[in-house]
Amino acid sequence: MGQKPTLRILRLGDCYLPDLSEYALALSSRDYCAITIEDGFLPIAEPDYKIGDFISEYLFDALARTLDGYRQSGHAAQTDYLIGVVNHAIQRNYFSIARDDYSCVVASIADIEQLLGAVTLLEFLVLEIAQYAVAAIEKHEWHSEPRRCLFDFCGDKRDIVNSLRYRSLCSSCETRISSSGKAMLAFAAQIANRNGVATNMQKVLFVSADPSDASRLKIQREHREIKQEMQMSAGRGCFEFDCHLALRPADLSRALLQVPRPIVLHFSGHGTSGAGALCLEDETGHTQSVTGEAIAALLSPIASQLSCVILNSCYSEVQASAILKHVPYVVVMSDAIGDDAAIAYSVGFYQGLFNHEAIPTAHALGCAQIQLRNQHQQHVPKLHCRDKKTG
Repeated sequence: MGQKPTLRILRLGDCYLPDLSEYALALSSRDYCAITIEDGFLPIAEPDYKIGDFISEYLFDALARTLDGYRQSGHAAQTDYLIGVVNHAIQRNYFSIARDDYSCVVASIADIEQLLGAVTLLEFLVLEIAQYAVAAIEKHEWHSEPRRCLFDFCGDKRDIVNSLRYRSLCSSCETRISSSGKAMLAFAAQIANRNGVATNMQKVLFVSADPSDASRLKIQREHREIKQEMQMSAGRGCFEFDCHLALRPADLSRALLQVPRPIVLHFSGHGTSGAGALCLEDETGHTQSVTGEAIAALLSPIASQLSCVILNSCYSEVQASAILKHVPYVVVMSDAIGDDAAIAYSVGFYQGLFNHEAIPTAHALGCAQIQLRNQHQQHVPKLHCRDKKTG
């Protein structure tokens, strides 16, 4: 791997950094590279873009030139790898950008804890240092498509959260990174764990269909309210909320197979009276009915991690018995239910779930929320479990 560079962490502008000296020393002790934390900060100009008092954003090149000037002034060796930390957004909210031609990286800590939920600033910086140590020494590259890998490089906050939380390597990175590099990354993850950061996220999979030949539903509103409940809950750092709209049959199986597997599958959409079939969409956007037996056949080989299926659609109780063979809990609607009542149930249910209440308690909270909003349909949602049926 040639000469091992020193990684120098520098403040760009007057930004706050937690005390990283202990962690830099611990990472350096892995006999992989030396890491130093500079006491001062490098003055930088005003951000390239400013919109009122809300958005201020730098282009990477401007910050990279500041770091390169530091190197050229003799404060750092040409072989050193510079990590500049700034408290403004960089290039459309990327959290970090690396460039081999500058041998440097810029990491943005602008509202990092607010943006990434339960991922702390300390955790973010420790893992960034470890990743860039591997990148600098082994000339390892990032990939633009999300793989839930530490070397995902994209601007989607959710993908970055998942990469930081699961701290895994994709098959390509697993093959290319040396055992020393893997040890460095594993040790950084241990440091983050020592600071009380949870790593096991639970996924709620929200799927919906609103075929063009059926009456319109308030699905976007339901999705928004559930997501808001997650963001406001005590357990927001423990849950991932994944959404798939305009669902076709192939989309459902694809979504269920994505890692991590969901613990809750929530369907929002139309149901048919009598047969109680769910209304998905075909290739033209029109209704394609799916029976409970078909859903059960899909869940049978892949439902080991599912705790609950919620069918927030009219007349869906017919589906319960088939699905219940493969899932501990099924929530169904015993009659037609209005949009406002259906949304109220979701709000109450997820208030409970995202605050770590059990499924029966979450169900009771959902029914209570319907009653609180004077929708008078609190008896329509029914909770079925393998051992008994609960209203």
